[in-house]
Amino acid sequence: MIKRLAELIFAKDKRPSLALVRRSALLTLVLLCIYAAVSLYYLTALQSAMTQVSEVHNRKVELIHRISNVVQARSLQLYSAAFKNDPWFRDERFMEFRAVAVEFIDLRDRLIALGLEPREQALLDDALDIIRITAPLQEDIMQRILGGEEGPELWSAIVDQDLPLEMALLNIFQRLAQTVQDNAYAAQLDSEASYHTALRVIAVVTLLIIISVLAGALRVLVRLRSIENSLNEEKELAIGTLNNIADGVIVTDSQGFILSMNRAAGHMTGLAPERALGESIDEVYRLSRPSGDPCMPPGVFATLLSGVATRAHRYQTLEDRQGVLHYVEETVSPIFDENDQRVRVSFIFRDVSADLAHMEQMTWDAQHDHLTGALNRRAFEVELQRACLDTRQGRACTLIYLDLDDFKHLNDTHGHHAGDAFLVALVRTMSSCIRRHDSLARLGGDEFAILLNDCDLNNAQQIVDNLARSISELTFTFEGRALKGAGASIGVHAITSRDTDPETVMRRVDEACYVAKRRGKNQVCIVA
Repeated sequence: MIKRLAELIFAKDKRPSLALVRRSALLTLVLLCIYAAVSLYYLTALQSAMTQVSEVHNRKVELIHRISNVVQARSLQLYSAAFKNDPWFRDERFMEFRAVAVEFIDLRDRLIALGLEPREQALLDDALDIIRITAPLQEDIMQRILGGEEGPELWSAIVDQDLPLEMALLNIFQRLAQTVQDNAYAAQLDSEASYHTALRVIAVVTLLIIISVLAGALRVLVRLRSIENSLNEEKELAIGTLNNIADGVIVTDSQGFILSMNRAAGHMTGLAPERALGESIDEVYRLSRPSGDPCMPPGVFATLLSGVATRAHRYQTLEDRQGVLHYVEETVSPIFDENDQRVRVSFIFRDVSADLAHMEQMTWDAQHDHLTGALNRRAFEVELQRACLDTRQGRACTLIYLDLDDFKHLNDTHGHHAGDAFLVALVRTMSSCIRRHDSLARLGGDEFAILLNDCDLNNAQQIVDNLARSISELTFTFEGRALKGAGASIGVHAITSRDTDPETVMRRVDEACYVAKRRGKNQVCIVA
């Protein structure tokens, strides 16, 4: 092909002008091809370099945020273990406390492997210096917690030693993320400068090439448009990253007026981000305490924060424009300039409504019988333990123990589903016979207990009589049929200060129930 092209260029023609035109055209075509090839290669390399720089900086920012989350998670496990005096719970926190350390090392190595600018490396070294202090400190505190230590010395180690270091550490990571973003912005400016320089060179060269270069120039312009679109996409990607995270983010100026807000914040506040710009944070981000009481407005709360290491964490209720309440976990971070003047405040909050509802449901499930909704044995034992302690303070409590009569016959005759329907109706009936502050529990398949709080034996007599009568008269509907329920033998025991533990109380009321059962069906036996 090259040989044929050379022949076309240098071949002699009888008509010199035509030969010159042909040669000029072919030379122009060759120059155009070389020019187009060089231009396309340069622009492609420029686009690739710009994309690579953007990707590296985005990965750095992601890793820094993940490292910050790991540091917060490790501290959260430590503080959770300190707050709750439960050996099982503390063991779980300890395992998670250890696990996040491994994740931190992996994230740190991946961040270093990407390569850091001198300022970025200096900030990371500062963070690692603090971690070399906090890691053994937190390990010592966790071991003291697992050892059962409590008291001012432990909390002093947490509040006076660990917490300030953790706040300083998180602030350094925030500054590191900001530094990476600043470097990314500077790199973007350099790339854009190179891009515009390339445009100018191409424009000058294009003007110097003959009209035949226009066809190739058109292709170059198309390629340039593609590069410009890529640059816009990269810019939109940076904005989209903030809009696509699940946490709400609102940034205000020092006076509390909103500068930016992502989509998640708009969803939780009920106000579109573009409409929130320039509005007061107190008007858009409306908080109250979970109890419903008003709390300090966000703008006022932010003004109380001072120092570059200050970060505030709290749980609040956020009300959107439609009146819907969201339980949020909030982080408020003031941003200071080099003169320690507050220039920005970021409000980062996460909707934890589903998490709290799930925890409440799990707590309810752990304390109640799944069929009837009554308390289960474990929850009732806690209530009975409390009642034993109350009687020592002079409060009167009465325990009722019920053992169903002929419940097996009901199951054998009509099936277990009918038995389940009876148990549900029975619990509903017994609940209507007792007071709101009394406790009803299902202890076994056909065994129930009722704790009458603040009720002596004389007052309990009327409740027991009503209970026995209601159970004996109980009928329930199953598959469209009205069925007669099973009766119950009832034992009653007045809890006194002599009853030192729940086991003794349960044994005495069980003996009373046994006496009632020996007397026949639907009988009651009361023992003091």
